[in-house]
Amino acid sequence: MSVIRFALCLILLFTVAIAPAQAAPKNFHVGAGCTYATIQAALEAERMNPGSPVDFIWVVRNQPYDAQDIQIHDQNVFLYGGIGGSINFAGTGKLTIGSSTITNNHAEYGGGINFRGTGSANDIAELWINFETQITNNTATTSGGG
Repeated sequence: MSVIRFALCLILLFTVAIAPAQAAPKNFHVGAGCTYATIQAALEAERMNPGSPVDFIWVVRNQPYDAQDIQIHDQNVFLYGGIGGSINFAGTGKLTIGSSTITNNHAEYGGGINFRGTGSANDIAELWINFETQITNNTATTSGGG
C-alpha cells in the first residue's frame, strides 16, 4: 500500500511541476489620482503586459471622460466604472463596436449605449455595431435600455 501511495505522490508532484502556471488577473486604474489618466493608456499597458486570460480596468466615477479614443485589439478585458451606463457618446465622429459584450449596465438614458449625435448635416455621428457583439440585459430609467 505504501508503494502505491508513494507512486501517486510522485505522479502528483510531477504533474504540478510541469503544469503551466496561470497568471493572476491584473488591475489597471484610470482617473484622477490613479496610475492612468485615460482609458486607452490603461488598455495599452494591459496589452503590453497581460495577466490572466481576463484583466480588469477600473474607471473612477468622479469625472467625465470626454473625447476618448478607445481601441481594444485582441484583448480580453472588463471595463468597470465610469459615469452612467456602458458607453455614452455625445458629439460627432464614429463609434465602432465589434467582438464585444455590453451587459448588466444601468443609466438614466441608454443603459448599454447612449448615442447622441450633436452635429449638423455636414458633421455627422455614426454608430457601427459589427460582428460578434452582444448587447444584453441593460436598463435605463428614462429611455433606451439595450
